[in-house]
Amino acid sequence: MIEKIITGIVIDKFSFEDEHIVKILSEGGNLISLKAKGLNNLSSKNNASLNPFNICEVEYFTSSSGMSGRLKTARVLKEFIKDTELSLNVMMVMKNIILGTKRNTNITFNTIKSILLSLENNNYSFQKVLSLMIITLRNEGYKLVVDACVKCGSNQNIKGFSIYEGGLICDKHEEGQKYFANPSLLKKIIEINIIINPIECNDLNFHPNEISMLKSMYKMFFENQLGINLYLINKI
Repeated sequence: MIEKIITGIVIDKFSFEDEHIVKILSEGGNLISLKAKGLNNLSSKNNASLNPFNICEVEYFTSSSGMSGRLKTARVLKEFIKDTELSLNVMMVMKNIILGTKRNTNITFNTIKSILLSLENNNYSFQKVLSLMIITLRNEGYKLVVDACVKCGSNQNIKGFSIYEGGLICDKHEEGQKYFANPSLLKKIIEINIIINPIECNDLNFHPNEISMLKSMYKMFFENQLGINLYLINKI
């Protein structure tokens, strides 16, 4: 066994037989599963440290079998204590996205960290979660076409955005498409999709109606294409 130390965000913690499994998203983007004993003890330092969405420094032993490692110690770097309904719903959406995908990166980690801080600082916006969704799609190999019609390659008479087709659509291919967008919304969608690091994207001031449409689009895509249940997305 090799001893390692990482910085990570606790994504999930659940009991398993006589111990617990803790899932931690590392700063580098790896999702690590660690076995831990003694977390039922309320006075345990590890128990207090490993609450969901705390940012921690974790020391653990790797497993020679390639399965879960074993936790040694955990130290809280930033405790997440915001327990409003909004925060809990956002946390559940993020948890489902991270646990439901196989590829995460340092940008994923930093985006989740940014969302957590925004909730605590009361400046949360759905655009931050939208950024996480876009990052997830990129990591899973879904690169949306936002420079021309995804069906024919034309950049003339763009009429809307089809997440089913994977990008923009022109007026020749609008039949049967569910979502259409005015020029203002199209400009925002293009901007947030082409930026390399979405959390650096300026506030695009999405209108509530635009946010409602985006939530519906991405919810359906994640559930139908990736099999990830985002049932709480309309409540964030």
